[in-house]
Amino acid sequence: DELTKVNNRKWVYNHAIKSDGTFGYSGILLFIDIYDFNYIVDKYGNLIADNVIIYVTKFLSQKLKKENLSFEIARYSNDQFLLFIKNENLASVVSYINNIRLDFSNSTLKSKSGLTFKTNFTYGAVKFIDSDDFQQTLEITAELEDIDKQRFQTATKD
Repeated sequence: DELTKVNNRKWVYNHAIKSDGTFGYSGILLFIDIYDFNYIVDKYGNLIADNVIIYVTKFLSQKLKKENLSFEIARYSNDQFLLFIKNENLASVVSYINNIRLDFSNSTLKSKSGLTFKTNFTYGAVKFIDSDDFQQTLEITAELEDIDKQRFQTATKD
């Protein structure tokens, strides 16, 4: 991806999965969505939104590297990312991601112009095996991310 310097959607289909649409290895698929990204674009503009995307990818990568996880990250769409984590326990990965999200939520982002704000991300995580279909697994992670987003919206209203 030109902006983030991480893998992109093309990489997903050319390298992360096999030509038959299966994974070819076992692991965890994480679907991550930047919370309120459209609001950030509308309120602060594309430059700030791009910097948020860059920050999210760096933050996630640094935190997952500290956990010594074998992973690849790809920007799948504008504000959505896929993480392919090899041979890990789902409960452990969910625990790591929840801790990373907590750290992230405590971060205040500051632009060069002095603008400060906070954001967060929502996610879905699914364990897969080598013969699982990528598209079906992706749909499940997206549905789980949507449930997480609904919970997140409810929690932030309280």
